[in-house]
Amino acid sequence: MRQRMQFGVSGGRWPDDVGLPHEGSHPACATMPSWGHQWRSSDEGNLSVKKDEGRLPGTSRWDHYRSWMFWSHMARLQLGLFLFGLAVSLMLEANIGLDPWSSLHDALSEKSGLSFGRIAQGVGLLLILFSAFVLSVKPGVATVLNMLVIGPWVDLLREVTWFPTQSGYLWGSVQFVSGVLVMGLATASRWGWLKR
Repeated sequence: MRQRMQFGVSGGRWPDDVGLPHEGSHPACATMPSWGHQWRSSDEGNLSVKKDEGRLPGTSRWDHYRSWMFWSHMARLQLGLFLFGLAVSLMLEANIGLDPWSSLHDALSEKSGLSFGRIAQGVGLLLILFSAFVLSVKPGVATVLNMLVIGPWVDLLREVTWFPTQSGYLWGSVQFVSGVLVMGLATASRWGWLKR
């Protein structure tokens, strides 16, 4: 007979026969993704956070960094960050509007005289420091590279002479929509890194 599930504010326990992962009772616990998940401890009834760092069992951190898997994910991440820079550049040069973050960066760039990319790096650094010291959220590799890489790509692409710049609404709209589509591709590529 199946055990009846009990829920409560203080935390009930998941029964073994429903196949949900909890501490020490299901093989899926050993293969959780690298960003960490929360579930109830079967012993204490309180929330426990387990984190799998994405390494193969029995390997060190340095073995992981030297592995083909790590560098293939890193290459995919770099492609995603370049595509993010391309997408933002397309939307900036479409001259019909911007997303909220790019609007902030563009306004600060005009007021300060610094480039869009430098402002994006500065704002990103402030957010990382706030998260680390106020919210106690440790930044990952992808987060730091996101802060460092996208801004310079935006500055570089906007400086090249062949990059399209629009002044009309029709072609500006086409270019803006193209930027949105490129950002979708960038998100898919970067998501491949996060799922490692």
